[in-house]
Amino acid sequence: MGLLGSLLLGLRDLDAAEPLLLEVHRHRRARLPDQHPSLLQIVHNLGALAALRGRYDEGLALLTAASDGRAVALGPRHSTRIGSLLSRANLLSRSGRSAEADTAYAELLALLAEDGGDRPWLQAHAQACSGLHQARGGRLDEGRRTIEAAIERMSELEGPDHPRTHRLRQMLAEATGLAPAAERR
Repeated sequence: MGLLGSLLLGLRDLDAAEPLLLEVHRHRRARLPDQHPSLLQIVHNLGALAALRGRYDEGLALLTAASDGRAVALGPRHSTRIGSLLSRANLLSRSGRSAEADTAYAELLALLAEDGGDRPWLQAHAQACSGLHQARGGRLDEGRRTIEAAIERMSELEGPDHPRTHRLRQMLAEATGLAPAAERR
């Protein structure tokens, strides 16, 4: 049920995902310790779901709990913890909490600069998310430069035609509001 709920969340079928995720959370909470990675994954997913539903405070609380729990259970630099930190920073940005998002992105990028972890592409992705945040906050030129640097790094790591590199180009288009003709189709 947890995998299906996560898949439905990824497909943005929130009405179908929510009851499944809540049921899995209830079962895992009754059987697993608070710091168990399987429970923390559901907490993270519930945070993402709350954010998509516009329940920003709830989403932030859940993503923070997932991040804090993952730091204890898996270590502060584990890729799933980094994922929770990035989701939290993105939510802060989308919810208009710009100063908090600036701090969250700075801490996240510093952490990734120390140790890229088992997903080296994650640093470029987080950098692009930070650039999108900068653009949202009216720092368009800074945001564009940040995303362009992230695209260059991702191209080096994954190749210029990789889906992750393409996603960063979409973020650049979103940040500037000027999608290339090929991507407007």
